[in-house]
Amino acid sequence: MGRILHIVSHYGYTGIFGLLMFGLLGIPVPDEFLMTLSGYLVKIHQLHYIWTILTAIAGSMFGMTISFSVGRYLGLPFLHRFGKRIGLTMERYEKVEAWFERFGKRTIIFGYFVPGVRQVTAIYAGISRWSYGTFFLYALTGSIIWVMVFVNLGIFFGEHWKEYTLLLHKSIFWLILVIILIGFVVWMIKKRKHT
Repeated sequence: MGRILHIVSHYGYTGIFGLLMFGLLGIPVPDEFLMTLSGYLVKIHQLHYIWTILTAIAGSMFGMTISFSVGRYLGLPFLHRFGKRIGLTMERYEKVEAWFERFGKRTIIFGYFVPGVRQVTAIYAGISRWSYGTFFLYALTGSIIWVMVFVNLGIFFGEHWKEYTLLLHKSIFWLILVIILIGFVVWMIKKRKHT
């Protein structure tokens, strides 16, 4: 974590972009830690809010696009051969597959809030031969929500961002549950409007 602090403090937006891109490619980067740190740096005026948000969304989307391309062009044989080296096990892939069967394309959105699952959702979409336009729409929606939530939490927590991020990481299940419930309520409201 100290290394991430060093990279973001010294390289600013370039550091955020690069770390998020690599994190969403499966290389272990504590993304929520990075986002709340960025929010804290916004609060103390080391970073600009809009540029931080845009950079983080761009970095996450670049990483997700590469993961999608891996799924689309290299497929399951790549996961079988190299997945364990970057933490993308077949067990994790099967778990994500079950989520897609249950929740559909919205899995891409709430998958952002599950560490170690984000990149698997992109690979699954690629293997499933989604059109890039469909994938991009869902991934961008998830990215915007995810980035806004954690950057704003960093701003809100202020100098206590580190302790609260560790606490949130332990309570990530509850965060996911809230997001799913909000999504369900929105879906029900839209459904009632159309009937």
